[in-house]
Amino acid sequence: MPAHWVVGVAWLALLAALADRALRIARDRFPAARTWGLGLMALTAAALLVHVAINASAAGATDDLRHWVRAGMRVVEYLLLGVVAWWGVAGVLLIAWLLAGETVPDRDAAARASIATGRLGLFVSLAAFVALTMVAWAVLTNLVELGARGVSYAPFWFSKDMCWGDGANFLHDRYERSTQAFALTAGLTLSLLAYLVAVLVPSLFAELKVAFGTSQGLGRWLGAGYRRLDRFVAVLTSASVVVAFAVALLLVLKQCNVSVGGWIDDAVIWVSALSQSGLKPLIFTAATLAASVSLLGGFLTRTVPGLRMPLDVALDVDGHFREFPRRAIPRARIFSRYVSLLEHVAAQGYDRIVIVAHSQGTVISTELLRYLQFRAAQQVDARVTDLWAALNKSRLLLLTAGCPLRQLYAARFPHLYGWVTAEDANGGGPSAAQVGVARWVNLYTAGDYVGRWLWGEDDKPYEQVTTPPAWCVAAEHEACLGLGAHTHYFDLDQAHVARWIDWMVTARP
Repeated sequence: MPAHWVVGVAWLALLAALADRALRIARDRFPAARTWGLGLMALTAAALLVHVAINASAAGATDDLRHWVRAGMRVVEYLLLGVVAWWGVAGVLLIAWLLAGETVPDRDAAARASIATGRLGLFVSLAAFVALTMVAWAVLTNLVELGARGVSYAPFWFSKDMCWGDGANFLHDRYERSTQAFALTAGLTLSLLAYLVAVLVPSLFAELKVAFGTSQGLGRWLGAGYRRLDRFVAVLTSASVVVAFAVALLLVLKQCNVSVGGWIDDAVIWVSALSQSGLKPLIFTAATLAASVSLLGGFLTRTVPGLRMPLDVALDVDGHFREFPRRAIPRARIFSRYVSLLEHVAAQGYDRIVIVAHSQGTVISTELLRYLQFRAAQQVDARVTDLWAALNKSRLLLLTAGCPLRQLYAARFPHLYGWVTAEDANGGGPSAAQVGVARWVNLYTAGDYVGRWLWGEDDKPYEQVTTPPAWCVAAEHEACLGLGAHTHYFDLDQAHVARWIDWMVTARP
């Protein structure tokens, strides 16, 4: 084989192996990712090889790596043209999606909440995808341009009236034109981030045990921020869809040689300049922050765990709903270990079993207990039936702290967690009997951004309650612990939680 074919095919094989490794990792989360990825990779490689052969044939089969460079730039054009086509279709689909969400007839509270969750999820996903794609191109652009330096190129579509004497200039021009809308994307995404920061800053101070204001003020600030989140996201999503449609329209018109002119062209130039001036500084800032977090991650985890809690919350929810890979579903593995522990505890013959759960552990505990109770009633699984009978020989009690069942799960996923609000226990909320326990106590702090109350109206008082009630009260009970956030329920100086646990263990029925 000619030398340039040996080098080119070797690099193509190496890149294909690296891409396939990434696709295998993605397949564990999204089963179709590798199939589609391999298809796109095969088309890309085939187009590259065809153009290498065409270039070599036109040059008299000379041994020259520049054939590969020109073929690579041609494939870049194909991919960019595919991006334009994708945006043209996506812009129309996004408009249709937005209008469909606004025109659904007879929407109940669950439907409205589901639509709001969908808007938030799609906005964050698409914004992150676009931003990361632009950032990746900005990081790689210097390396890619270096490879094309000094190689002439005649485009077939983009700037096709020009013959570029230096391929690096062509690629840089494509980079700048393809990242023109970065400022718009970053601005919309940062506006959501700014809103969340404004809502959560008081709670983050509470995480650091820097107390200011009152428990009532902290609770009402956080509650008002969460109540207005859906409205803010609706406005933000509408603006984003309009911007996306406008960008898609301009891209399509540009490829059809239709000039809009006037102030629109001036606005495009201004946004493009803003994007280019802000993109790389933002990348360096993000890289510096990422490196700092990586180097100081252990220190931050030990000293100020509250700073990483918002990210942990998102990862916990993601892990709870994950259903792939089928051989290692996180929720199933957690339940399996939990059942083994319950079997061991039930075998000891205790008079009382108290389950103390925090944050995501409260969701895991309640869902597992509901499942065990349901399966035992069906009497289709002897192991579950025996376990539930053994547990009920003891008095089964549940204490939850920072429970996100109502504030997060039922609010964001109402059709999956309708049981949380469908009951009418203690003024509205899930009943202890529904999860198979004799007593259910829920503790929360005013600034807990993950989970607070379970029963009653949304506008609850946030005064501190420290005295456990008499045992004869309702099976469901909750209490606010005053100022605080999400990570300090079980600190050594948290005497109130200790009293409640002691009450659960020792109080006489």
